[in-house]
Amino acid sequence: MKKLCAMSAAVAILAALTVSAQAGHHKTCCAPACETPCPPEAPKTVTKKYLRIEEVPTELTVTEEVKVPREVVTLHKTCVMVSTCVTDPCTGCTKTVCVPQEQIHEERCTVTEIKEQKKKIQVTLVKLVPFEAEVPAPPPPPKPCPPAPCGCH
Repeated sequence: MKKLCAMSAAVAILAALTVSAQAGHHKTCCAPACETPCPPEAPKTVTKKYLRIEEVPTELTVTEEVKVPREVVTLHKTCVMVSTCVTDPCTGCTKTVCVPQEQIHEERCTVTEIKEQKKKIQVTLVKLVPFEAEVPAPPPPPKPCPPAPCGCH
């Protein structure tokens, strides 16, 4: 039973394919199915926009920051109490007394300064340049021929 159903389905498919294949042919019992085939359209061109890469060698001026160390000396005054022996002229006794005394001393430190240096360097700049080009148009979809009146089924 399954084989019979499969065979009848295959015969139905083959019959449908042969009928559709013969639809465009002339038959003796009918009028012609189509006149002459549809003429192909002449190919047209279309303008499209594209980008092209252009490399341009250029000289640029670049500013670099360079650290330059230098030593700075500063003078500081301090007041120190110094003990000294003093003799009293009237009595002739000696005694130790603290006397203020100014001292100057140096302090050294390293300071880093940032200086700008200008340099000229050679680089290649990449530019995208738009341009237009004529290209053939894509083919139009095929137009079906109108169906012909046919008396045969």
